[in-house]
Amino acid sequence: MRIPRFLLTILSIFGAALAGNWIGNALHELITGELGPQMRFSHINAQGETVIGANVVITNFVPALLAACIGKPRWLYALTGGIIASALLSDKFEQRVWALLQPERAET
Repeated sequence: MRIPRFLLTILSIFGAALAGNWIGNALHELITGELGPQMRFSHINAQGETVIGANVVITNFVPALLAACIGKPRWLYALTGGIIASALLSDKFEQRVWALLQPERAET
């Protein structure tokens, strides 16, 4: 009985963090007029089809997960942490992180 409850707790925390980031991005756009995160994960499979993932700003998602460690109910702290982090931070930090992680592409 403990394993399903643990999995449900983890899923609710991740879902609340994602929802908090989405709400926080909407608030950030409303307040500042800036567009939300424009970075998306994409992949081209063997058939040549492009698969695009959701906008997940890691630099805003991690603080939401850390907020879940503060107290209970954990999903509420994750939701609130996601809203605050995404409303206050733009995706500029994320772009800097990706710029550091991606090697320079050689032009041929």
